[in-house]
Amino acid sequence: MTEQLAAEVAERFRLGPVHGWSDLGGTSTTNLRLQLDGPPVVARVHPSSTSKDRVRAMRMAKDAVARAGVPTATGRPAADGSMAVALGDGRIAEVEAELRWDTPMKTPALLSSGFGALATVHDALRQAPLPQAASQVDQANHVGALDVPAAVAPGIARVRRWADPTLTDYADRAQRHLDVVHGLERELVQGQLVHVVHGDFWDDNVLFRGDELVGVVDFGFMARRPRVDDLALTTWFWLLEPASGPPGPPQVGLVAAWLRSYDAAAEIPLSAGERRALPLSIARQPGWSLGRWISELPEGPARAHAHAAADELAVAETVLRDLELWQDTLERGPA
Repeated sequence: MTEQLAAEVAERFRLGPVHGWSDLGGTSTTNLRLQLDGPPVVARVHPSSTSKDRVRAMRMAKDAVARAGVPTATGRPAADGSMAVALGDGRIAEVEAELRWDTPMKTPALLSSGFGALATVHDALRQAPLPQAASQVDQANHVGALDVPAAVAPGIARVRRWADPTLTDYADRAQRHLDVVHGLERELVQGQLVHVVHGDFWDDNVLFRGDELVGVVDFGFMARRPRVDDLALTTWFWLLEPASGPPGPPQVGLVAAWLRSYDAAAEIPLSAGERRALPLSIARQPGWSLGRWISELPEGPARAHAHAAADELAVAETVLRDLELWQDTLERGPA
């Protein structure tokens, strides 16, 4: 089936013969590296729920980011001149130049560079005349601060129906934790800068070759939300890395330094209120596992995701426990 998919994309985009392909992975989008007579390309075949308008909005966002000076993948037009085509099964496909990279954004030094680039990405997306399709996405690693109680309720109920003692304990802890976070966040939502953001600024979506940024890719989770939520997601994923160590003063100091990199590149630096809100946004991150994936995935993957999320919850609990340290340090900035 994938071989047929590669052949259909090659025909629609006039790529010539495909000598081989490899699956690059992806949450919902099928990403294929196609080996051609010339340089390889990446074919992105979006899920059936992604409209052509949405794909067009993502291309416009990438173009805006590139004009602002942050490299991203260049699109290749199809035979009819369009940047995206509907395949025979109705899914939308686009083709991009392959970016050569070798280093994921996981080290403190690369994260410092990445936060600076993210400020430029945010400025570009805030100012670009993006269509409405850029503002909303059906699935993403995100649940809004004011949406938490209603969003996580179906996931918590599903976990409890499984009657697995370990997962029931996870559901109980997660609900207590998110209830506290929700109560504290309600006081801080006003005054935050809200605009279209990247939505998944981490790991193999921020590509480095050595210490050089060579591309920001995969705008599939792009949507309109507070910019601090974008910063929080990146920080959350880093805190889950074994090499980062348990959240504590050293980790808080690094995040404060990364925010300095962000502010140095941003046209509108983070406000004091946004800095106080960021730790709570980090502590809220377990909400999207319950509110997005556990509640909607098929049974087997949902259970697997719940077990992984249960192991991650302690990180968010630690951030909440040390909230005063986080807020004071991020407001003050690194020493």
